[in-house]
Amino acid sequence: MQDIVETQESITDLFQKISDIKAKASQSEKMVQEICADIKKLDYAKNHLQTSITSLNRLQMLINAVAQLEVTAAATSIHSTHLNHHDT
Repeated sequence: MQDIVETQESITDLFQKISDIKAKASQSEKMVQEICADIKKLDYAKNHLQTSITSLNRLQMLINAVAQLEVTAAATSIHSTHLNHHDT
């Protein structure tokens, strides 16, 4: 009879351990899902940041190109005016 009681206690203990493992597994799964959601948000932010940096770099190149064109146009205008004065 003692063996049956010990076996029943062992089975009860085993079921409790299984229940604890399931609860911990569920918590771990929830934590993994939250981490994945955070990673996804960070990945979106990284992509937006990269796009913004690229846009700002292109804007800087455009500003530099316009400035260079202004310098070239001014130099051409001065050169053209200088030539016109010599022709007359």
